Amino acid sequence: MKKIFLMAVLCLVGGTAFAQKKNVSRANNELKQEKPNYEEARQLVKEARENPETQNEPRTWWVSAEVEDAIFLQNDQKRVTNQSYDEVAMYKALEDEYAFLQQALYLDSLPNAKGKVSPKYSKKIIQRIHDRHMSFWDAAVISYKNKDYKKAYEMWNTYLLIPEKYGISEEKKKQLEESGKVDSTYIFGRYYAALAAYIAKDYDLAIPALNRAKEDGYDVLTIYQCLNELYTNQKDSANMFAISQEAIERMGITKDTENFLLQMINIYIAKNQINEAIAYLDKAIAANPRPEYYKVKGRLYEEVNNEAEAMACFEKALELDPNMADVWSEMGRIYYNKAYEESQEINKIKDDKEYLKAREERIFPLYKKALPYYEKAYELDPNNSDCIFALKGIYYTLGMEDKLKSLEGK
Repeated sequence: MKKIFLMAVLCLVGGTAFAQKKNVSRANNELKQEKPNYEEARQLVKEARENPETQNEPRTWWVSAEVEDAIFLQNDQKRVTNQSYDEVAMYKALEDEYAFLQQALYLDSLPNAKGKVSPKYSKKIIQRIHDRHMSFWDAAVISYKNKDYKKAYEMWNTYLLIPEKYGISEEKKKQLEESGKVDSTYIFGRYYAALAAYIAKDYDLAIPALNRAKEDGYDVLTIYQCLNELYTNQKDSANMFAISQEAIERMGITKDTENFLLQMINIYIAKNQINEAIAYLDKAIAANPRPEYYKVKGRLYEEVNNEAEAMACFEKALELDPNMADVWSEMGRIYYNKAYEESQEINKIKDDKEYLKAREERIFPLYKKALPYYEKAYELDPNNSDCIFALKGIYYTLGMEDKLKSLEGK
């Protein structure tokens, strides 16, 4: 009884395997019909791919790819003849076909029980991949237009990977040899794939893709700008600085690359590396002497207590733009702060006569120097609260009652 039962199980298993192999043949034959039932063929090969007895057969995956290719070609034919077609189904079939072809090639390259590799489908598989290579570019463009940027990246990336994994067709090779040119579509492919990943805000895909694309030299300004934005969003100051520095070294200092230079300056300032920030500000000024640069440079010199250089920078800023109220105020503040420091020392004097004399000799002159700068700042910006506060203090100290009254309520 046990033997009979065992034979029955073996027959059942063998029968299942035979049925699935038959499904593959039925699907293959369905494709040859005048009006193939593609969904039926799909279901037949799906069952074979899921069955342990046939899922490791190269033919199962090759015929699966054939079914998807037929669906792709049917829709593509409608597309080129301006008929209604299913765009989504078309490119989904292309994508699935490629996945099935890769699995078929893998299985076809495995050694048999005798340790020998006897590929049966590999040549056809490689040829099919070459035949459909350009279709992945089309799929990427359609996905991009449909704002499915992640899918666009994937399709362009597949387009780029095919030559790396499977070489190029003999026809393509001959065309390139005859023209003596590099195939620029790979440069554009890397560029558009990177932009698609960037727009999708997929940092894990976008950052490596953008770094690859910048090596091609196409529209590098845009690529560096995208990388800078992504690193900024990640608060990655090390890479923000590195990519800005690389952009400047590669493209030089121009109005287009100015922001990279400012990024580096801001990072130096944030790290309190004042001398380095000033050095790069000098480069920015040499390329584009904007008054704002002199203003920032002046403030940095204030940070290191170099008031003479600070004043020189502020004066230069006002030469370029005399209506910068904040710069006039900055210049007044330098003298105002000196007066405050002096007052701290003078307040230690106990003798009233000596105290009043010291105020007149050491504080009043500084307030008088600060006054015209603050008054000009107030003229340009009457709502500057810091300026109003300073003017009230100066007017009070110098006994300028009429001026002080004019600021009442402000």
